[in-house]
Amino acid sequence: MSSITKPLLRAAIVAFGACAAVALWIAHFLYAPLLFANEPRDFDIAPGTTLRGIAQKLQAEGILPDAWRFELLARIQDKAGSMKAGSYQIDPQWTAPQLLQAITGSATRLDKIVLDEGW
Repeated sequence: MSSITKPLLRAAIVAFGACAAVALWIAHFLYAPLLFANEPRDFDIAPGTTLRGIAQKLQAEGILPDAWRFELLARIQDKAGSMKAGSYQIDPQWTAPQLLQAITGSATRLDKIVLDEGW
């Protein structure tokens, strides 16, 4: 092997290892359940809240490990402008893509309100 080939081979091995590590890190974010305890949590999105604001709130409340990967996921899936205001009940077994689907779909929590007649 020539003296130029060895450094190139080492650089290729290091680059491959780095790419594999990043791929595993992303796969873990996409397929691992969310971080919080075993019972569902309530999460509210106020009208007009941006994707970045929602992602930061999810991180601040301990639901996601970091906001930027969730924001990147939403932008890659072209759902950045599809967030819906409302109250959500988040299941701890959901993955990040399932959470994104819930807050861009129609999975808002429905609460029953009873109005007594005559009041």
